[in-house]
Amino acid sequence: MCSAFLFPHSERRMRLFSHWVRPQDRTTVDESVRRVMASAEDLRPAEFCIVRPDGSLRWVATIGTAMRDERGTVTRIIGTITDITERIENEQALQRQVFELRALSSVGLICTQTDTMDDLLSQVTEVVGSTFYPDHFGVLLID
Repeated sequence: MCSAFLFPHSERRMRLFSHWVRPQDRTTVDESVRRVMASAEDLRPAEFCIVRPDGSLRWVATIGTAMRDERGTVTRIIGTITDITERIENEQALQRQVFELRALSSVGLICTQTDTMDDLLSQVTEVVGSTFYPDHFGVLLID
């Protein structure tokens, strides 16, 4: 989904927009807008999360241009907001898969370099546990 935005600039509208931005992204977004207001530069492309009314998070990409009057004062901001949530989620899933494949490759290497079953279990348990189940993982061996 891509939406265009065109709105007269006002502090009230900027606060309303800022309200939708995820708290940990808000400072960066607000600073970007302040930079545009204080200089002749346009809004830089940015990616950040917004919080929807139902509480769900959506990743968006924005880019915009400040429209100025003859004195250089911002009168409007025009731009686009594109929902990039699916792309971000796909990138994160791909990064996780790469991480997991590296761990599995490590397990294969461990299998070729250990001499005893105890060493093998110990090292494989460490790799698998820290990679796939970092919060709770263990192996119980009963003889």
